[in-house]
Amino acid sequence: MVGSDLRATTVIDLGCGGGLLARPLSERGATVLASDLSKPSVRATHQCGIGTRLHALVADARHPPFSSGCADLVLCADIIEHIPSWRAVLAHAAGVLKPGGRIFVSTLTRTWLSSFIGVHVAEGLGFVPKGTHDPALLVRPAEVADEARKLGLTATAPVGLTPCLWRSALTRTLHVRRTRWVMVSYAMWLSKPPSPHRGDGEVTSSCATPAAGAGSTALFERAANGEWGARRLATCR
Repeated sequence: MVGSDLRATTVIDLGCGGGLLARPLSERGATVLASDLSKPSVRATHQCGIGTRLHALVADARHPPFSSGCADLVLCADIIEHIPSWRAVLAHAAGVLKPGGRIFVSTLTRTWLSSFIGVHVAEGLGFVPKGTHDPALLVRPAEVADEARKLGLTATAPVGLTPCLWRSALTRTLHVRRTRWVMVSYAMWLSKPPSPHRGDGEVTSSCATPAAGAGSTALFERAANGEWGARRLATCR
């Protein structure tokens, strides 16, 4: 379904978890720099990236140790709902993004329904450990879009991700489906404008490569359709 050669793509995965999104991108040739504060998660990501261009390190998403303007694609998948200073995460993500690059954001919406399903039901059924989410930290799509505008980014309309409760309960694995309804969770793209002088002899850093293409787009469309199964709740092993 991806079908694209991503060898000319540099990806930064902030809050990579067990490498669930980093691994398939690296297998398609992308150079993936994955970071997480959890040492066990970083070890799991490192293990599943052996033989690919996936590199994992322990780092804080609020202060990523990456050069400015070096990434084609930055992943902020299921992390901003855990960080009170999530705006700083987006600001740093925008900083490491090069002109024409994009940020992928997915998170839970701050609504009563999301708090009930995404927090209380998910924790009650054991899909995530108790205390994983604080309803007060959930972020609405309009807030992400507003922050994106302040950072000079263009935000797409959010795509809703709704849990399939019956299937999830039967399989004990969290499944989601794509919808226009954003009352529970959502995903969206934030794009950085291309440089007006790009291609006119502009000198770029060694990790600067052409913007992420159709391959990475298709992969995250699969994610938005719930095809990543347990999402960040499982490692890639």
